[in-house]
Amino acid sequence: MSVKVISSRMFEAPPGHNCKVCDDPPHAAFSWQYAQEDRGHELHALRDQLKQVKSLKFGHLYACQLCGLNWILDETRSTMTRVPNDRRDILNEWNENQLSIEQEQLRVLDAIGGIATTYCMGHYRLIVVPCAISMRSGERIDPAVVWITDRPPIDDFVSRIKLYQNISIVEPSLFALPMDVRRATVLAGEVSMGFAPTRVVATNGTPFVLHWGTSLFNQDGITGSEIRLSAKRFRMDESIIIAEADFTHATYFFADWFEGAENLNKAQSGNQLYSKLRAFWKRLF
Repeated sequence: MSVKVISSRMFEAPPGHNCKVCDDPPHAAFSWQYAQEDRGHELHALRDQLKQVKSLKFGHLYACQLCGLNWILDETRSTMTRVPNDRRDILNEWNENQLSIEQEQLRVLDAIGGIATTYCMGHYRLIVVPCAISMRSGERIDPAVVWITDRPPIDDFVSRIKLYQNISIVEPSLFALPMDVRRATVLAGEVSMGFAPTRVVATNGTPFVLHWGTSLFNQDGITGSEIRLSAKRFRMDESIIIAEADFTHATYFFADWFEGAENLNKAQSGNQLYSKLRAFWKRLF
C-alpha cells in the first residue's frame, strides 16, 4: 500500500527572504542546547546572530541581527522555533492578553475531555479539546479545537487560528471523536517513519485510518460521533482511506496554560479528574 502522510516537513524559506544564517540551510526549529555545543556545525553561525529581544509571558523572543527574523526560545530553553512573518501580529496580541477560560466553559471542556499531545517541537505543555464555540459576536465555529498551552500561536501548518477571548458558549461537537478513539490515537505506535495509524470504523461499517493524535473527524458525510475503534488491526497491505488531519478543517483557539490544566488530560491512566478539578476550582473561586 502506498501511503502519503504529513509528518515533519522540510522547511522552505518564503520568497524574498534569504538570510545567510536563517535560510542557509533553512531552519524551522532546532535544539538550542545542541547549538551551544562546540562542534563546528552550521547552527553556530545562526546561534551567534540571534539576540534576545524580550521575555514573553511564556518563553523568550529573539531576533536575527542580519535579517530581523524573529525566533522563540521555549521556557525550558531547549528549542528555538522560527516565527513566520505572517504570525508576528497574532504573536504580539497573544503576548499582550490574558487568555483565560471562564469557570463554566472549563467545566464543559472537562466534560468533553482533553488529550495531552507531544507533536509540537520543544518542551511545550499542551492539552487539546475538540468542541464547538459561539463567539459573543454571534458567530458559531464548529469544528473548533481549544489548545490550552504555553506554546505561542506561530505554527504555519495551522491556517485558522484565533485567541481564546470574546467567547460566549462552548459546546460539544458532533465532529469530535469519542474519548477512547482520541486516546488510542495519541498512544498509537509508529509503524513506519512519520506514520502512527489507528484503525477505526464508522457506524455504517466503513473503515478508516487516523494518523497520530487526532481529535476530529469529518469525511464522506461521516462525523466523529459516528467513529468507533476497530476490532481489526491496521495492515500496511490493506486498501483503506487515511482520514484528513484536524488542521484541514478546524479552527484552533489558543488559551493560556494554567496550574492544574494537566488534570484535563483524560488520556493518562488513573486520572481522577473530577475530584482534582473540583479541588482546583475551589481554590480559584
